[in-house]
Amino acid sequence: EEVVSACKKFLSNHHKGSFDDSRLKLIFGDARHYLEITDEKYDAIVIDVPDPLEAGPAYKLFTAEFYQLVHSRLNKSGILVTQAGPTDPTSSNKCFTKVFNTISAEFPMSYPYHSHVPAFGTTWGFVIASNTYAANESKGIDSKLRKAELDDLSMYDQVTHKGLFNLPRYLRQSIDNEKHIIRDNDPLFVV
Repeated sequence: EEVVSACKKFLSNHHKGSFDDSRLKLIFGDARHYLEITDEKYDAIVIDVPDPLEAGPAYKLFTAEFYQLVHSRLNKSGILVTQAGPTDPTSSNKCFTKVFNTISAEFPMSYPYHSHVPAFGTTWGFVIASNTYAANESKGIDSKLRKAELDDLSMYDQVTHKGLFNLPRYLRQSIDNEKHIIRDNDPLFVV
């Protein structure tokens, strides 16, 4: 909550008032517990959690059981978006490919993508998943941004969207070779 408060105060050029959007429901607390006790359905669930460290609070937010829970709390056409760890050649198979493989086992449509994150000094992976949404389709993105009055974004447009899903060969091969599904009784811990 303190991070969001600081972002609201000091990074207004980044968030551009998005925290004040009436469609946003921002909840601070234990995500898994909240989803277990609520019956609410969502259009989108965006997950940005710390790495799954053995002594950390987030490792159970990377499991098949958690993604099943998320799936059950999405509307029929809802989407899940989550960060999934670094995608550089030396570490992509430590977290990213396992997260993507686990999510893919729970959602019929799952798409890996990555982007360079200057603060991390490397590319970082994300996964978007849904029952119905073909996230890798870029057609119409610019018109949707104009309609939402977001056509002045400096880091995202239709061309950028298309590029996010063009993964390098080593990453596609690593995804193809991944077999591990993260479970509550077989969690992922990164070091």
